[in-house]
Parts: sequence; C-alpha cells; structure tokens
Amino acid sequence: RLMQFAFRSFLFAVVIAVLGGPPTLAQEATPATPVASRDCADAASLDLPAVTLTTADMTAANLEGFGISSAGPYGVEDDVAYLAESLRRDADEIRAILMDAGFSGSYFSTQSLPSDAANRASLPSREVQIGVYPFATAQGAAEGYGLLSDESGMPEAEDVEGTVTFGDAAELTRNSGDNDPAIGQPFRELELEFLRGCLVVSLSLFAYG
Repeated sequence: RLMQFAFRSFLFAVVIAVLGGPPTLAQEATPATPVASRDCADAASLDLPAVTLTTADMTAANLEGFGISSAGPYGVEDDVAYLAESLRRDADEIRAILMDAGFSGSYFSTQSLPSDAANRASLPSREVQIGVYPFATAQGAAEGYGLLSDESGMPEAEDVEGTVTFGDAAELTRNSGDNDPAIGQPFRELELEFLRGCLVVSLSLFAYG
C-alpha cells in the first residue's frame, strides 16, 4: 500500500510537471541504468489500477472536464501488437525482447475531454493516456525502457531535448499526424516515457483537430 501511494504521488507530480511546461522538462533518451532488484517483488504485486490517475487528479492538475474513457489490463500479445504498430517494428522481435525482459502485461488508462461538453459521447478534443509496464527485474525494465523509447521506425517523431530526468531514465517525444487511427482526426502528441525501478511508464498527452 505504501509503495502504491508513493508511486501514484510520483506519477501525479510528473503529470503536473509535464503539463506545466514540456519544453523545459523534455530530455533526449537517457541511458537506462538498472537499480537494485530488491524493489521488484513490490512492483510485481503492485495494484496497477490504484497507481494510475483519477478524474479528481486531473481536476487537481487544472484539467477540468476530463473523465475516464477506458481502463484495463493488457496481456503480452496485446502489447506486442500495439507496440509493433506504434513503433513500426517486427512483432516477433518485440515479443522476444519483452519475454526475455520478464514482462507479463501492462495496464492502461485514458482520460478524455469531450469536444462537446454537453455530450460525453462526442469525439475527444484532448486525451491523457497512462500505460504502466511492470517487469520482473530492474535489468528487464531497463531493456523494456530501451524498447519503448526507441522511435527509430517513426521518422515523424522528434525527441525534445532538455535537462530534467524523471525516475532512473526518461525521454520526451513530440509526434503529430494527419489521421489518428482511433479518432480519425489530425493529432499532436507529447509522450513522456520513464523508468523507475522495475516499472516503465508511458504518459501521452494528445490534442485532436
């Protein structure tokens, strides 16, 4: 319980910092140095839904009107398919890296701001998506971080340089496109990936239209 509270507090601080000023908090990929694996037992038993952010957290971060649009666990094969599509890399290669790293599945939650405040079913104008990837060892988490932060297959993605590192390693990336596959609208994305002990976290901020 204490670890859940500590990590959730840390994640909330990261969200506040990123929303407060991305250019000063961005950083090119930081080498991932594994930390002591003694924390991994706690990470393996972590209640992942309990460490993601709530609508009340979003309101506290001055993000009024957001609400949870989706949340749930994903198995290894779900994550392999997702990462193969988003990173544009071979699925078998991704699967091998994740399995060797002691990965067993992720948890994602998405908070959405409706484009029409009176209609919660309207297309979102903005979204905040958080993905938590737990690994069996700190070395495995470092390898997973290396995979998730490698956008070499995405020529439109751009690392934003800066000075601040969250956790043990961090990278901030800017991305945009004419057609988001899920929303069907032009999008802009700012994604922070960071490593903390045996966890890798992806925090994405989306703006549509």
